[in-house]
Amino acid sequence: MSPTNSHQRQNSDRDARLDAGDAFMDQRATADLLGLSVRTLERFRLTGSGPAFRKFGRRVMYAHSDVMAWADSQRRTSTSDTGERAS
Repeated sequence: MSPTNSHQRQNSDRDARLDAGDAFMDQRATADLLGLSVRTLERFRLTGSGPAFRKFGRRVMYAHSDVMAWADSQRRTSTSDTGERAS
């Protein structure tokens, strides 16, 4: 396969992942998407209360699908709704 075909295939694979919602975002992009500060995401990582994340070396990255799943789990119907289900 020629280098050009290889590059086109990589772009095609990347585009397919983006379409599937599996793109990785850095802290800033994730914070912007959620309307939060980067500092809040850092605190969420410390407490384990935020979206799942991955570390690539020193870089913290979030999968778009993980962020959206976490955001869906934060849905509430009233201010008194704690998100916990009754037993």
